[in-house]
Amino acid sequence: MPAQPLWIERLPNLLTKLQAPDAPAWWDRPAIETLFGLRRRQAIALLRRMGARRIGTGFAIERAALLRFLQDPRRRDAVIFHSSCDNAEALSIA
Repeated sequence: MPAQPLWIERLPNLLTKLQAPDAPAWWDRPAIETLFGLRRRQAIALLRRMGARRIGTGFAIERAALLRFLQDPRRRDAVIFHSSCDNAEALSIA
């Protein structure tokens, strides 16, 4: 079974933060880094997989789209599978 991202364990807490009335309508890369506990490149990769829009030189995603992504197990599983494939390729190259 593929390794799960560490943020999967904190999914209920992430959803609570996103559903808060004072949560921003748009989430950019630095906000995703903080929310998920990721590094820059990981946040960019996750934003791309979530379907984020390119705004200027960066990426951003609407809160509603982010919530839909996190609440849909098929989409989360696709990220988990894709991440494990990236790790397998990196290990086979090394």
